[in-house]
Amino acid sequence: MATDHTPRGPAIPSGPPKNAGRVNSFLAVKRVIERRGVRGLWTGFQLHLVRDVIGSGIYFGIYETTKQSLNSYYGAEKANSAGAVAIAGALCGIGAWVVVRMQPACSSLHESRSLGRLLRTWLIS
Repeated sequence: MATDHTPRGPAIPSGPPKNAGRVNSFLAVKRVIERRGVRGLWTGFQLHLVRDVIGSGIYFGIYETTKQSLNSYYGAEKANSAGAVAIAGALCGIGAWVVVRMQPACSSLHESRSLGRLLRTWLIS
């Protein structure tokens, strides 16, 4: 009796594995340190710090101002009425998000200018 060697089940894909170009966090950190030194781990830190400080200031400023304004306008007996807290939370989230979302655009512009200066330096040298 002859045996049937017809493959059963899903076909085995040929070629490189799906995640061949990806690296884990440890390897990424190792590569950054090799290429840029330990300070390379904090590339972009200043821009993100500015973004977070500005975003937090806007968030709490809008929240407190809106909450206190609504409480005094409606003469709420309680210090923090549910409606004032909900509206203040919505407005501060939207306001901070709009301002903070501009940071990636500024960051990209800063990076492209830096890259342009670096390329010009290499081309002139």
